[in-house]
This record gives sequence, structure tokens and C-alpha cells, in this order.
Amino acid sequence: MSKYSTKLLGFGDNVVDIYDHQKTMYPGGNCVNVSVYGKMAGCEKTAYMGYFGDDEEAELVIDALKKNGVETVKCRQLHGENGYSRITLKDGDREFLDFNEGGIRGKTPYVLDRFDLEYMKGFDVVHSGNYSFTEGELHKMKEVGIQISFDFSDDSTEEYYRKTAPDVTYAFCSFDGTDQETEEHLKKIISMGPRLAMASRGAKGCILYDGEKFFVQPAMPLKEVKDTLGAGDSMIASFLTGYIGRIKNGVDQDVAIRESLKEAAAFAAWLEKTYPDETAGKLLEKVKTDGTLSEKDIYNAIGSTMHVLKDQYEGKIKDADTAKENHIYLKDGAKSGEVQISAAGDICLEEDGYVLDYYNTVNSDLKQCISSEILDKTNSADLFFLNHEYAISDRGTPLEDKYYVFRAKPERMSILKEMGTDIVSLANNHVYDYGADALNDTADLLDKAEIAYVGGGRNKEEAEQPTYYIINGIKIGFVAASEGENYRFTPAATDTTPGIMDCYDATEYNKVIAQAAAECDYLIAYVHWGPEDDNQYTEQQTTHGKEFLASGADIVIGGHPHVLQGIEYTDDGPIVYSLGDFWFNDETKYTGLLNLNITVDGLQEMSFTPCLQSESKTQYLTDTDEQRNLYDRLEALSPNISVDNNGVITEDTTGTSDTSDAENTSNTSDGTADDTAANE
Repeated sequence: MSKYSTKLLGFGDNVVDIYDHQKTMYPGGNCVNVSVYGKMAGCEKTAYMGYFGDDEEAELVIDALKKNGVETVKCRQLHGENGYSRITLKDGDREFLDFNEGGIRGKTPYVLDRFDLEYMKGFDVVHSGNYSFTEGELHKMKEVGIQISFDFSDDSTEEYYRKTAPDVTYAFCSFDGTDQETEEHLKKIISMGPRLAMASRGAKGCILYDGEKFFVQPAMPLKEVKDTLGAGDSMIASFLTGYIGRIKNGVDQDVAIRESLKEAAAFAAWLEKTYPDETAGKLLEKVKTDGTLSEKDIYNAIGSTMHVLKDQYEGKIKDADTAKENHIYLKDGAKSGEVQISAAGDICLEEDGYVLDYYNTVNSDLKQCISSEILDKTNSADLFFLNHEYAISDRGTPLEDKYYVFRAKPERMSILKEMGTDIVSLANNHVYDYGADALNDTADLLDKAEIAYVGGGRNKEEAEQPTYYIINGIKIGFVAASEGENYRFTPAATDTTPGIMDCYDATEYNKVIAQAAAECDYLIAYVHWGPEDDNQYTEQQTTHGKEFLASGADIVIGGHPHVLQGIEYTDDGPIVYSLGDFWFNDETKYTGLLNLNITVDGLQEMSFTPCLQSESKTQYLTDTDEQRNLYDRLEALSPNISVDNNGVITEDTTGTSDTSDAENTSNTSDGTADDTAANE
């Protein structure tokens, strides 16, 4: 949940800012910066609307906006050069060395139509500035009731003010003068129409005037105060976020102004500390070397993504306990700069079932049940995820009329720990087999074992709550939902009762995905779906999978069919339709681990560890011919993938894949795979 309900739109300039005085240079342009920093300061929603060129500089800014959760649906990309500026620090103030007049943006006038205006009306405030080329459209916005924030910078003439200020609600500027001169300047601005006017004064802090009172906010103390992006654009972003959010919550205006000014100064100071000079030096050297700067370059210099920096600023991750309260887990990664994730399919630890019977016969020696090669993989991964398809409790009664019901004793939690399990999905058709008490116990026991869960819980809020991990400065998110049973024995959680999150109607799950995606660098969406014991995925799986990706998921991983299904690359990411049974019964089925290598740039490599479940054991396939047979089968089930001899999965762009002859490899004649008759 965001800190404030404020919705902020940046409209106008975007540039690649290069700070020659050795400060940060990300992202560029006043309106882009305000959008990004508004998100960091706690806005519920931020967006950017403007024109981009079609060069590398444009892609840098577009990618940065996307990765920081800033909406760009109303942007346009034009043929031509993107805007750029070079900046230095002189006598404590910013000085622009070179500016290409906005590039193609400066040559293409904005003309807002009714659809643009309707979109803008969905925000509490729209921010623009005197380098945005938007002045001619401000009157349209004002006429339909849009609140306008505008940065006049330090170089707007009185004529410019008189032409522009009457349309503005919140006026911002930089002003170098005495206190009295500053106050007179603000009075003049207010006389032209704005409701509030604020002058940023670098090391002196800022002064705000509301037409009746002056509010003075000193700059927060730093070892060395400099006029930077953090003291300008970030002040605007943080003030608007906090002020509008407080006013919407009924806070008195004077209080809202004072608290928001103080918060904005603290935010600017925090940014100042976050980007030390040595960091900027590294970035400058990169720019000087090849003239480009990417988010990866910034991550390499800082060691954290912007999502992690936002969490730091908001105090969400000041220690492990605080992070956990915010559903964030802090974990060290094995290799700097990346996150290694392994995901498995369904596991069922039924007390009267095959796998625990076998486990008991081998004196609880897990390595007799799951190959050491697999256990080494699951324990060495930075994150190991699986589908927890049973209740774990010593309470409850089996659901009436449900033929197959699964429950394990609480002490079986040690098995998950020995497997190296970090997070599980409860969004399935068996976690509620023994009713509400057993599901509540499952959640309690997972909490006690420090194993995170998604997709189910004690109430609706818990079932829908994403879980995040910060590993090596990268934030990974997980969400889960189910559409895995026709007769719906398993209830959806309510505000007061336990259950799962379902997605028979995908509307709510899409909202959860979109909100989670805005808070992390890489989002994994699990879904329990599809026909049981059928290698062929359905049209509905494909439709919903693409919806989940379009909503913001970076990968969709499925379960429930109990057998492997294919993998499809789409324009928005891969869909892994089903990983099958990982350790579920005594049947003979192909299975395996899906391995993801994630960096700040997203998914770098996806691979498959080949395994076979048979006779209540899950074994690593050591024979290379058997491995190749599994990879070939996976290719045959998939429309557009290739799997090399090392299990590395890549997109096949030749269009030669054919799933029509894919063979069903399951053997479910004894009916133990799932409660097909009762459930489907």
C-alpha cells in the first residue's frame, strides 16, 4: 500500500541529464523526475505523458520509467533525436552547459484532445514546467478542472509568468535573493492566480506562500549542501505527494503545508546522501567512455535498484523485522548482481499418501526420496519456490463430498525446511481440504518456519498480499491465484474468513499483479489452472496468461495439471503452463526445476533441471539420452522454445515447433494424482 493516495502525472519534458559536477544523472527531465520521485515519495500512482525520440537516449528514459512503475500509456515515440542536457555545478548552483532544445519534442507541439484530457482528469495533479513546451495547452486543462503544478525554474521572465501563471494551481520556482525579495516574488506569483507558490533557494531551503502566510523550510543539514536534482525536482515531487495526500485525508491546510515541506526537505536530503560523489564519478566515466548510461550502470554504481531505494527512504527495510512487517524479506544472494531462483511444481505431503509412506520407510532420510543433486540445487538457489498442495495441521475435518483430501502433521514442516524452501503458493484446490482451522494452522506453521506464502491465508488481505524479496539490491515479487477446480470446494478468502485468492474471473488478480509490479523489479505470478493429466494447455490458460503478463507480471508459472505442459514466449514474457508434480505420488512422470537468472535488466537465462518422479521418489536424470528425451518432449509441448543439452531454454523464432503430436507422459491409472472425479 502506498503512503499517500496522491495520483500525479508528469506532462512535458524528458531529457538525458548529464551532471558534470559529479552528481546523479537519472532520470532526466523535470517532469520525468517528478513522476519518478513522486513514486519514491509515496504516491499511489504516477505517470508520465510526453514525446520521445527514437534513439538510445529515449530508450534509456523509457526503460527507467517502466522499471520504476511509472505509467507511460499516453506517451508517443517520434522519429528524431531525444532531448538531452549537460549540467555542472558553479558556485553551488546548477548551470546548463548544453541543451538541444528538447530534440524532436521541441519541434512537435502538444495538442491535447478530449481523450487526453479525460486521462489527465484521473490524476490529482498534472505537473509541467517551462522546458516542456506545454504552455499553449494549459488553458484546456484548467477549463476541465485539472489541477496544474508548474516549475518556472529560475529563468522565467515576468511576461512569461503573466502568460502562464493564471492557469497554474501550484507554482514552483528557484529564486536567488534575500528573504524579503523572495517573499515579494511569491506575492507577485500568487497575484496572478496560483493557489500556492514555492521558491527553492538551494542551501537556504525554501519559502512557500499561500496568499496569506509565508512558510519557511530550512534545508536539512548535510556535510556539504549542493544545488542538485534532489533539492529541486525531488522537493516538488515530495511536497505535492504529501500535501495533496494530506488534504485528501482532511488535514488542515496549514498543517498539511508544514508537514509536507518538512518531509520534502528530508526527502531531498536523503537523495543527496544516497548518491555520493564517488558514485557519480563512476557514472561520469561511463558516459565519457561511450556516451551512454543505462539503469544497469546506475545499479552497478549504487548497488540497489530504485525500488529498493524507495523502500529504504520510506523506512520499510531499516531492519529485518521492519521489512517482514512490510512483507519484504532480506536475503543474501550467492552471486553479486543477480538473483538465482528455482521453482518446482506440486508437492503433496499426505499422511496416508505414497510419498510420506516411502519417507517413513527410509527412516525420514530425504535424500532417499529426492536426489541429492536436486536438493543441492534447491538449497543453493537464492530463492526456492513450490506449490504447497495440502494442509499442514493436526486439526480440522475433511471436506464433505470431496474424494481426495490431503493433510500432513505439523512436524512435517521440517521436510520443507530441509528442501531449502523459501516461499510457497497456497493458491490451490487442496490447501482447504480440512477446513478453516487447518488452513489457519498452515499459515501459522509456515510463519513459524519462516517460509513465506502467497495466494492464500487467514483473510482476503493476506491471500492477495504480494511477497517480496530483496537480494543483492534487486527486488523480486511473488503473487498467486487459482482457477484449479470446477466444483470449487476451496473457498475464496473474505475479509473475515480464510481461503485462497481465485482468478476464475481474472479481474482482481490482474489488479493485484499491476500493483505488485509497480513495487518490484521482477514479478513472478503463479496460477493454479488447466486440465488435469493433460499435457495440452487450453485457450483459456493462454488468454489469462497473456492478461497477467500485460498487467505487469514478468513471468507466469502454472500448476495443477500434474504433468508437464509447454512453455510459450509472448511479447510480454514467458508463460510456463505447468511444471507438473514435483513430489506428489508414486506415478512415473517427467518433472524438474525451472531455474531463473534475474539481474537488474530482467530475465537473463531460463533453464530446466530434468527429473523423474517414480515410485514415490523424485530423481535427477543423470543419463544424457534421458535428459535429451525430456527436453525434446518439452519442446514438442511448446509452441516456440528450444532447449539445449544443458537445459537452457530460449525462444525459437523459426516457427517450426509443433505441439500436435506431443505425447501424454502421465500414468494416473490408479487415480492418486488428484481428486479428478470429485473435483473436475
